[in-house]
Amino acid sequence: MKADDYRMGKVFLSGGDIQFVLPIFQREYAWEEEEWQTLWDDIHEIYIAKDKNALEHFLGSLVVIAEDGKTVLGQTYTLVDGQQRLTSISVLLCALRDLLDADDKLRRKINRYLRNDDAEGNFRYKILPTVKYDDRKSYIAMVNGNPYKRTRSRIVDAYKFYKSLLNRCIEANEINPALFFDCLLSSIYIVFIELNRTDKPYKIFESLNHRGKSLTQADLVRNYIAMRLPHNMQQEVFDSDWSKIEDKLSDRRETARIPELTAFLRHYLALQLGDLPRVDQVYNLFRDRIEKRMKPSDSEFVKEIQKLNRFASFYDRLLRPDNESRTKVKMQLRKLNILEATTAYPLLMYFFDVCEKGSVDESEFLKILTVIENYLVRRFLAGEPTNYLNSMFTSLAHELMSQNEQSSSSLEAALGERNYPSDNRLRQRLLWNRLYSSNKSRRIAFVFEALNQHLGGKYAFDIPLDGGTVEHIMPQTLNDKWRKHLGDVWQDTHRELLHTIGNLTVLTERAGASLGNKPFEEKRSFYTQETLKINSDYFSQELLSWSDEAIKERAVYLAGLAVKVWPAFVAPPRSEGVKGTTPITLTVRDHHYSPNTWFGWRGMLMQMVNCLHELKLLTDFDDAKREFGGMIQRDKDNSPKFYKQSSAGWWIYVNHSAETVVHLCGKFANYCGLRDDEWSFTYE
Repeated sequence: MKADDYRMGKVFLSGGDIQFVLPIFQREYAWEEEEWQTLWDDIHEIYIAKDKNALEHFLGSLVVIAEDGKTVLGQTYTLVDGQQRLTSISVLLCALRDLLDADDKLRRKINRYLRNDDAEGNFRYKILPTVKYDDRKSYIAMVNGNPYKRTRSRIVDAYKFYKSLLNRCIEANEINPALFFDCLLSSIYIVFIELNRTDKPYKIFESLNHRGKSLTQADLVRNYIAMRLPHNMQQEVFDSDWSKIEDKLSDRRETARIPELTAFLRHYLALQLGDLPRVDQVYNLFRDRIEKRMKPSDSEFVKEIQKLNRFASFYDRLLRPDNESRTKVKMQLRKLNILEATTAYPLLMYFFDVCEKGSVDESEFLKILTVIENYLVRRFLAGEPTNYLNSMFTSLAHELMSQNEQSSSSLEAALGERNYPSDNRLRQRLLWNRLYSSNKSRRIAFVFEALNQHLGGKYAFDIPLDGGTVEHIMPQTLNDKWRKHLGDVWQDTHRELLHTIGNLTVLTERAGASLGNKPFEEKRSFYTQETLKINSDYFSQELLSWSDEAIKERAVYLAGLAVKVWPAFVAPPRSEGVKGTTPITLTVRDHHYSPNTWFGWRGMLMQMVNCLHELKLLTDFDDAKREFGGMIQRDKDNSPKFYKQSSAGWWIYVNHSAETVVHLCGKFANYCGLRDDEWSFTYE
């Protein structure tokens, strides 16, 4: 390796013809207006200085590899780092040239820094960009002074930006073209770093401080692949695999607020390593996995890139189900897309791979997708936190892959042990879970569509799978008529039940937002005439008012449908089988209680809460309120019937079945940090 200070003029001439070729794996030209403006400001500051020789601008470094072998040029370099800066300077020169008269000698002088006029074909151009996003085609047209059409390349936008600035400054006599040209080539310098093939260019690349548009993790991975592959293998690997990866996945798009190709690499690594990496660690882990864990030969490294290409195809279909050719699989992927199953992508890619290899057939693959849908829907309806899913799905995917588990039954067994909501838990949580928020509308519409299909036996085509109008029956903004309709407890009812499933439905497009806060009687009349059976069937029964009890009753009804559409695939928990029995003991950390201090299952729930107060495990009302919602209240005035006061003064809703009481005792125990073996009960 050798490094020298070069003026920009020497970079483009260096004693004769020269060319900088962008490696085929190099990213496209990515600078945008912020970077263009910064470069312009730096150059303009030098130009307007009284003593131009006293100011110099360090533009950064160019890292190149001198290519061996004779060509028609004096020297050809592979440009490892610095393409954004070097291309931008070249674009600026083109813009300046095109503002000059045709016979201006400065035009011919500028062309010497853009072209090798004695060469032919691609050797004619000092810089040869990649073919991505039409960069090469657009750049060549610009250098040749030919008319260009609008392309995907940002090189064209950069040219327009600089030409507009220069034109305005020249017309206002703020810039003399010849002096500006001299300033550009003599006052800007770079560090020219020349590597040989025995160096590890990716190590140099990692250590550089990049100016301007920061590289994504996918950019770093791409460069690592290019620099690790022998030069004679790069074109073949790029054409057969990497270019196809970038055709499918692009960092110009995002998924879950992460650049798309970077997100894919992150989930791919998660599957291989069993741990979901931070976004900023994707490149380091990719490199370390190759260098330290795999240590592959060149041929094995190529196989890894081929594997990446195969998995990128899976990822593309997860993001865009319409790219899946199998109709039934496509429909199931659309459902998972609506359910925002991003956290399950490592697991889904594993099963895609299993299916493609022929280890499972399409029918079994569909069962696997249905199991994942079941798990996600039940957790969504039960209001379970989503932050658990990232690590869970990642570790599960790696575990199943390591054990070569490939069946839907294996997946059911594994997910059933990972916070899978039971029927009772789902029914109870649906009473209080604030299901609605604007970013959940698609999932809510999907749930109601599935329930409607269950009732009607066919798709309700008025509600597409990716939409539907979510309607609050009791409106979000109450007018006087609605307050009167709800009665004295209207504030409690509105606060606690507004966004629960019992107060939500989905309307066909003909209703739109027209119902608003119309009285319940008008809304009910409309629902009975709806084409959706989920509305017409239920609201055709006699419903005189829409009270808190009516909302809860509908939640119970919808929960009953939900457990049929998405039936539990694991055995029920220990709360099952207690119906019709009487509790006789409760033990919490060696504290024993019997019916002389409480009565019945509801009493046992109160005793559990009081015990947790006593052990100082249940003390923060606000935090508990966030977890349990309307089940707990602070004041008696806000607590209608079926609420009992605990020893800490909290009011607890106790109107539950025996099975639900056992579930709630377990939930309180889990919330307070108790293990399953730290509490128990007996009954007869």
